[in-house]
Amino acid sequence: MRCTNCGRTVDENAKFCPYCGDNLQSHNDDTEIFSNSTEKRIDEELHRVEQDRSGTNAHGNYTSDEYYSDSYSAPMNGGQQNFSGGYAPYAPSDIDEYGNEKPKKHTGALAAVIIIGAVLITAAVVLAALILGKSCSGNSPTAPTNSSSTDPTAPTTATKLMADLPNVTGKEQQAAVSELEGLGFAVSVIKQNSDTVESGYVISQSPRADDRIEAGSTVTLSVSIGPERTEPETETETETETEPTQPEKTISTYILPDSSNRYLDYSDLDGIEGQQLVLARNEIYARHGRKFNSPEIQSYFDKCTWYNGTISPEAFDESSLNKYEKANIDFILQKENSEAA
Repeated sequence: MRCTNCGRTVDENAKFCPYCGDNLQSHNDDTEIFSNSTEKRIDEELHRVEQDRSGTNAHGNYTSDEYYSDSYSAPMNGGQQNFSGGYAPYAPSDIDEYGNEKPKKHTGALAAVIIIGAVLITAAVVLAALILGKSCSGNSPTAPTNSSSTDPTAPTTATKLMADLPNVTGKEQQAAVSELEGLGFAVSVIKQNSDTVESGYVISQSPRADDRIEAGSTVTLSVSIGPERTEPETETETETETEPTQPEKTISTYILPDSSNRYLDYSDLDGIEGQQLVLARNEIYARHGRKFNSPEIQSYFDKCTWYNGTISPEAFDESSLNKYEKANIDFILQKENSEAA
């Protein structure tokens, strides 16, 4: 059944039109008479609308735009029929083939959802890139904030320079000090008496030789001032003291005969210990005519037939020793220190 007011198809048992609200009961008597002519005119109007969507229809009374106005009049059954409510009664875009209103497409809402989704995805990508960038750059070294105030090559407390401590035991004091200071070490000297090490020569060092210590550390050297001397008991005894007589030369051999022309090894020192090691080391100096501050050492070499002491310890030149003699002096001194340890 069609509504006589709006022309739309409604349920046969409906009392009111669900589209325009017209009372359908008041038109029941006219239904049979009016329905056929009404349906015919509606079909004609639909046909004309399809043909004249973009212009004036066959009657010349309205254009396609009028079908979409909020309120307009259209001829029906010899009179004007008014329609309102925002829908054109015969517009194909609004009404399906059964005369029912088509559902509206929410294109605006869909576009808004798409735009919002795109914005959220873009924000998520940017946030992920920032997080990954921070995590990747966490282990990267940072440039110094003030290059003028820091030296990139300067050692820090975490990377201190270490150096091997050389062996200066047995060397003359000034030579030992110069060598250590040249390597960047600070030097402290302690004087003490020694019956075996000549005055002015290093008895021992602390830390020990070959220890690896921090550059700039202090090395303490114990330097000999010779044996402890005893004062004469009375002045009379000093005045009556006569010139010592030369001891009888009874020693004609060397302790280490080859110490001046080859490098010694451990087998050469087998059986040589204590005071004998000290004499073997100083035997190298004695061959060059050096004198000794230690009475014991001097007394021993005075008994040697090959010894002729003419040079005082202070005037002796270390450069007169050859490479074998210098190396053998250090080698013998190492054994002396190992025995004393």
